Parts: sequence; structure tokens; C-alpha cells
Amino acid sequence: MKKQLLIALVAAPMIAACQQSEPEVVEQYDPMADDLANAAPVDINSVPMAVGSDDYRCSGSNLLLRIDFIRTGDQMTARVTPAGGDGATLTETSPGVYTSEGNSLNGTPESDTITFNGASCTR
Repeated sequence: MKKQLLIALVAAPMIAACQQSEPEVVEQYDPMADDLANAAPVDINSVPMAVGSDDYRCSGSNLLLRIDFIRTGDQMTARVTPAGGDGATLTETSPGVYTSEGNSLNGTPESDTITFNGASCTR
């Protein structure tokens, strides 16, 4: 009997809380409301977007590369980072061909095999 009474006393406030029709609003102030209302529209073509990213192992040298393909508007770039080394950003000069000073890459984000500086590399 005592157990049932205790359960009823504990459950009563929970059940009463479920009967509220709308949640209690604590504060409606938004400190950035004016800034957001007056903000300039964002040009979606100026925002960099990752198109693909993968690791490739090059034959011969056994070099491991991380390649990130990034599109900004109509411009494609490839960020090539060797394991433990500094990365280089290559710009697409023609479809699937990326170059920068001293580096070249042939391939696309969908390619299973790419060529980096003359070496064949696979996923």
C-alpha cells in the first residue's frame, strides 16, 4: 500500500507537467536578429565545396598522398598532401588536369587511379 502511494505521489507531478499545452518561453531576445536581417546575401558560388577526398598510394616510390578536390564556383583545385609532408594546391587547367609550380596531377575525384608528377597512384 505504501509503495503504491509513493508511486502515485511521484508520478502526479510528471503527469501534471504533460498537461501543459505550450512550452514555457524563457527568453525571446535574439542578440543577432538585427545583424542577420541586414546581412548581405551569400553568393553560393564563392563558397568552397569539397567534391572528393581520398588517399592514394603511388607505385615505385610507395608514397602515400591525401588528395582533396575542391570546387569554388567554376574553379576546381586539388590539394595534394604527402604523408608527413607539406601540401600543395594545384589548379585545374583543363578537365582532369591540375598543375602548380613543380607539380602535376591527372585525375578526377571519381578516378581510382591518378598520375601525380609522373607516378601512377591508386586508391
